[in-house]
Formats: sequence, C-alpha cells, structure tokens
Amino acid sequence: MTTAYNVYRVKFSQISGTDHGNVGMGMDYDARPGYKFASDRSYSGKECAFQLPVEKLQGFEAIASAQTPPYDSRVLMTRDVKSLDPPAPDCTTWVEEVLAAAQKL
Repeated sequence: MTTAYNVYRVKFSQISGTDHGNVGMGMDYDARPGYKFASDRSYSGKECAFQLPVEKLQGFEAIASAQTPPYDSRVLMTRDVKSLDPPAPDCTTWVEEVLAAAQKL
C-alpha cells in the first residue's frame, strides 16, 4: 500500500532553440501518474525534492493547478532571450514556487 509519493524536480533540455521555448509556447501543468519521464528525448535528469503523504496529494494538485505557469511569446521572436525587458518568466522559478507551497502542506 502506497503511503507517500516521491516528488521530483524533473529536468529537460530544449531539443532545438533556447531553453525558454516552452515559455514561448505556453507551459501547462498536467498530472501524469506513472509517466516515464526518462523515455522523453529531452529528459536530462531528476532530483528528489521530498516525499508527499498520500492524504496530501489533493492539496498538491490544487497548488500546482492554481499557480499560473509562465508564458511569454516574446521569447519566440528574439535570439537573445536575456535581452528582454522585462525579463521572460523563468520555468525553474515556477517549479520552485509550487514545490515550496506543497512542502508547507
């Protein structure tokens, strides 16, 4: 019987273009139970963040779904993403915010 889930930071590399491509296309949050991230061509690694008790899964899902993922179409139109003003949103920051809120459950 499962009593806790391992929560991972899963890392991907952009296959082509800048690492901000997903921000330009619009990221989304999608629960993928049992998804095999390592089979994705862009998968580059994982790091266990913490364990989440089963009874707190709904709270985690609510937090992840409520945080608006980063989106900025400007990154599709520039070669130098770092030159954007204001800066393009950062996917890593979004993940860290979700995980920090989930750890407080």
